[in-house]
Amino acid sequence: MSKLYASMGKRIFDLVFATLFSLLLFPMVGISLLIPGVRLLSKQRLGFGAKPFNEFRLRCPLDGFGHTLERISFHRLPALWNILLGQMSFIGPRALRDGEIRPEECCHIRFSVSPGFISPWWVRVRSNMTFDAEFTIDAQYVQKIGIKQDVGILFRAALTSVYGKEETTEYTKTLSLLGVTMDNTTTADAIAFMDQRIREKTRTRVSFVNADSLNKAFTDAAFCEVVNSSDLVLGDGIGIKIGAKLTKQSIKENVNGTDLFPRLCEHMSEQNQKLYLLGAKDGIPERVRDWIEKTHPGVNVVGVRNGFFQASENDAVCEQIRNAEADILLVAQGAPRQETWIRDNMDALGVPVAIGVGGLFDFYSGQTARAPIWMREAGIEWMFRLLQEPRRMFKRYIIGNVVFIVRILSQFGTCPHE
Repeated sequence: MSKLYASMGKRIFDLVFATLFSLLLFPMVGISLLIPGVRLLSKQRLGFGAKPFNEFRLRCPLDGFGHTLERISFHRLPALWNILLGQMSFIGPRALRDGEIRPEECCHIRFSVSPGFISPWWVRVRSNMTFDAEFTIDAQYVQKIGIKQDVGILFRAALTSVYGKEETTEYTKTLSLLGVTMDNTTTADAIAFMDQRIREKTRTRVSFVNADSLNKAFTDAAFCEVVNSSDLVLGDGIGIKIGAKLTKQSIKENVNGTDLFPRLCEHMSEQNQKLYLLGAKDGIPERVRDWIEKTHPGVNVVGVRNGFFQASENDAVCEQIRNAEADILLVAQGAPRQETWIRDNMDALGVPVAIGVGGLFDFYSGQTARAPIWMREAGIEWMFRLLQEPRRMFKRYIIGNVVFIVRILSQFGTCPHE
């Protein structure tokens, strides 16, 4: 079925959508050409089989109006002609310039289909999910090519064009929402930072914050202080992106714990580093250890323990962790308990890096299913979690998200505790 779609159905899909959008939008393109500074031009790109072709686009004036046109991708609309001519597809890998070919990435895979007006990588960029390489995303697209995938990418592109990441190269070092300051970084840079701290043997606390934890920090000054005193604070989820957008801030990447974890394990495996798992119910951290040993055998899991213990046992737990001599400790107890516990016991734990990871163990133990990638790209992973546990998640997602947006609009990132 996928082969039939790739050879025939995809072309029909392209013609239908390109014709529809052309009829709707080409009059606007014609009108825009009457504006001083706007003109039609072409850029050489590599198409099917790496054969060169000229991609049509608009050149916009270098002013506020021109930047607005480019921000909404209006300047790319003439490329619909390339689709009608059969040089491009509506959905497909990004059209490369000749100088972008990388032999080590086996670019013949992406050239086995026509380049797309909308690319899977563009959706990932707009979704702040750039922790995988562009070539990896392209290869996955080609391997799974089909109408269901193309319609899904079109749907996600429509959503991310509304709330997604702005195309900018200017980012502030930090972001501030509801009094909490986050590091504006990427998954790769966050892992590099933690690795450096391990090598330096420097005590390091890492906190993830999402809309729910920011709501908690808004009403709990002590928790707000705990998070802000962390050495690395990472923004997690669509709520952070929306909050940043509403306060005119740009976030580099959605650095969430669930996506960071396998990449952290890959790095730790390469470095033969040691990991301790603390949290969740009995049996859950053991199953996470089994997953690590199966997928990243180079990681040395030096200890596991459930997260339920009495205050009288606290010193013994800290001693167990210290004696294990782990490089990284993951604590899955939920906010604000895990962040506060790490802060209060950091010196006694003796680990270079301690991270509060919330419900991470539930996902990697198989206890809880994670939303499919298309829902994550579309920014509706929260909806998947709500459908899984409607009673428990109703207050957090339905009420909590509304409260979060109202607070963002009323506070505009200022600290409520000042």
